[in-house]
Amino acid sequence: MLDLLPRFAEALRTRLVDVQAAITDDCPVLVYIGRADGGGYVGWVGYGPRSFGEPPPFWDGFPEPLRVFLREVHAGCVSGGRLSYGPVRPRHMETRADLADWPEGIDGWEADIESTRLLQISSDGGLLSYCLSPDLRPGQVALVYEGHVGAKDFGSELDELLASRLRHP
Repeated sequence: MLDLLPRFAEALRTRLVDVQAAITDDCPVLVYIGRADGGGYVGWVGYGPRSFGEPPPFWDGFPEPLRVFLREVHAGCVSGGRLSYGPVRPRHMETRADLADWPEGIDGWEADIESTRLLQISSDGGLLSYCLSPDLRPGQVALVYEGHVGAKDFGSELDELLASRLRHP
């Protein structure tokens, strides 16, 4: 997975200051603490792989490095909340339609990919969602912002999301 995330991998090598074991949500976790730009610290919570649970929707179409990461390394590794700055726990992965409480599809949705086929795997802590979909080509992620959907390279976009957390603690 780190091969897909060169900027973030470099930040882990050069900015990581501590790793602590803890328990949250009745789950063992590792908390990674790194130096942020301009001083201060930022952390990620990596959930134990045994907490993976049931595979999320569209699991077979997930990029292989992400599937291995979620099953064998961390069943979610997030910062700034349970849905941000890294792959969320499979139990928290929902379609955009479910997140909007429109399980049959968001009324008035006009994007090329239906809201029921966009599975949110992360966010920037604000309005930008990172989604996987069986309607994307392999190796792509959908960036969803206020109903607009754009397909991008999965690795480079996830790398930018994780690295951006160091700039905006």
